[in-house]
Amino acid sequence: MNYCPGCGHRLFADALFCADCGGSLAPSASPISDVHLGQVRLTTHDRRVHPGALAAALRDPTLAEEWDQDLWVAEDSLEARRARRPFKPTSPPGPADWVPADCAWALIRYPGRLRAMPQGKLENRLRQMGSLAGRPRAEIVRVVGPPNSSAGSADGGQVESWHRIGLLSSYSITLGFDRYGVCKGVISEQAI
Repeated sequence: MNYCPGCGHRLFADALFCADCGGSLAPSASPISDVHLGQVRLTTHDRRVHPGALAAALRDPTLAEEWDQDLWVAEDSLEARRARRPFKPTSPPGPADWVPADCAWALIRYPGRLRAMPQGKLENRLRQMGSLAGRPRAEIVRVVGPPNSSAGSADGGQVESWHRIGLLSSYSITLGFDRYGVCKGVISEQAI
């Protein structure tokens, strides 16, 4: 199990940033790789977009294919300069901010700050949060506590489950998180 060297927080598999403190875990200072004849290669991780911007673009199969491919740009281009800027996944972005194209926030906008701390059973607290997609893991854990189980996912993120077992009823929910600790959505939910 890996832990952040900056704050000691448990890390997601293949995390590039700590989901708790935002510290970079990448081996090099620059996310840009493969300098070649004055150009740099930007991977999906390196490319930056405004929050929610890819949702409409990916409905077009041609554009979706483009975002899966690396992009070569001039070293001094605006896109290369954006890629060099650090990304802090612990701070939900505003509409004018830039997020990595492989972050859930590229597809889903942050649903907004909670007006009050949710109360009650696990399922009631989650319901009071509104949309879970786009919320940072740390925010969800602050409201409902740590998950009962956690596993890495094939895309470098995490799949985490919360359970409440009562005498007459039970509830469980499983959420998917990207490599930055941003919730991609509900995988399963069951109330008995």
